[in-house]
Amino acid sequence: MIAFHIGSIPIYRYGIFYLATFVVGYLFLIRVGKIRMYAKFDNAQTILTRWVDDIVLASVIGILVGGRLGEVLLYNREYYSQNPAEIIAVWHGGMSFIGGIVGVILAILFLDRMFKLSRKELLIIFDLILVIVPIGIILGRYGNFLNQELYGILAPSRWPEILTHTYTTIDNQPRINTNFLALLFEWALTFVVSLFLFFKQKITKHITPGVISVTFISLYSIIRFFLDYLRQDSQGQFMGPFTTTQWFMLFFFLFGIALWRYLIQKR
Repeated sequence: MIAFHIGSIPIYRYGIFYLATFVVGYLFLIRVGKIRMYAKFDNAQTILTRWVDDIVLASVIGILVGGRLGEVLLYNREYYSQNPAEIIAVWHGGMSFIGGIVGVILAILFLDRMFKLSRKELLIIFDLILVIVPIGIILGRYGNFLNQELYGILAPSRWPEILTHTYTTIDNQPRINTNFLALLFEWALTFVVSLFLFFKQKITKHITPGVISVTFISLYSIIRFFLDYLRQDSQGQFMGPFTTTQWFMLFFFLFGIALWRYLIQKR
């Protein structure tokens, strides 16, 4: 998990990956503000011109606090109840994507109260953040792979060999490479689609606030729902017919549908 040392100070892979995501996100938002793509949405444009630092800071706090609390409360409550000092040890890994998303939502809603955004302007901020999120996903999944985490179940006999991997720290049996599958679908697909929708709006100058958010939420929830059947760590998390994560993904999907209907009605 340690990438290198600066003197006696260890620099962790996850820290590098998180920093890279925040830097890319900051530069992206700065650029969007400069091209004044959202000039007709006064408050949103003002935030993107003058207050990008606030968006990034709020997102950082939301991701770190929400992601860690999600991991502690949803997935490893028993372990952390016995090892409370580990709760703040984020450099050891263990961040929940679900918790991170909820944390970011709450952080941006806090900014909404400060800047008095309209619903369309609030959706614009969420749209832009969800263009950046897939970058964090790919780096996070790559970190999972390097640390031999979130590995898949034992590969069936007819499973394509190219989609298997032997996690030597676990055992010597070929397992489904869920890290690669997550990288391919959770990142590549959501990133390409989100970026396509962003540039389509930029080129056509026809802004539809919320369309990126709806697409990302719906697409990601479907992908994550089915990938969870293949992850070894999820096999002990079933609550009825679905795992803990799948219940949340089902909720996110229904939320995405409700948001889509809301956008249709407003249009």
